[in-house]
Amino acid sequence: MTISYTARFWIFLFLITDYLMRKILLLTALLPLFSQLMGCTATTVTSTAGGAAVAASDQRSFGTQLDDEIIELNASNAIYQDQRL
Repeated sequence: MTISYTARFWIFLFLITDYLMRKILLLTALLPLFSQLMGCTATTVTSTAGGAAVAASDQRSFGTQLDDEIIELNASNAIYQDQRL
């Protein structure tokens, strides 16, 4: 049994269309994710540059700044965990 050229053409067209539709659907689903990742990169670069500028303009050493941040975090955790507050 042989398949006519017209039937082969329609089968080929259906397979190509199905393949392309899957790729388009995948791209459409991933596009918002990619745009969010690009936004995260800009935010990360900006916050890193801002943090470096603040650290560079402070007269204290980096070790002292780091110790102060640790003290602040420990105090915040102690306040948060205290049930009476």
